[in-house]
Amino acid sequence: MHYAPSVAASPEVKPFNPAPPPALKHIEQYQQPTLASHLYP
Repeated sequence: MHYAPSVAASPEVKPFNPAPPPALKHIEQYQQPTLASHLYP
């Protein structure tokens, strides 16, 4: 649910705020492995 709004705001925030986009990607990268760890401890 939080990804839908983030992705929609990504393109709008990118042009006037190129800082948030990379930060979001970092969270996704570190969040993905976390979910996998929970599924496969």
